Amino acid sequence: MNEPQFKVKLLNAITLLKSDCPMSEKIPAARSIIEKILVDPRNKTMDIYFLPNGVTTCTGSTAIFLLRSA
Repeated sequence: MNEPQFKVKLLNAITLLKSDCPMSEKIPAARSIIEKILVDPRNKTMDIYFLPNGVTTCTGSTAIFLLRSA
């Protein structure tokens, strides 16, 4: 999957996650784009690793997201 295809898949999954769809539909959508989530409570960080490329980092309570290409 190339980067534009990944972005479309990501945006589609986010749209579904924000919708009022039942959780039974949201869970597979999240799993289709997220490889793993690493939480570090000591440093108040959370790294979200997307499939097949990219990582989003959420730090503290400000919920700042940075998308980096792998």
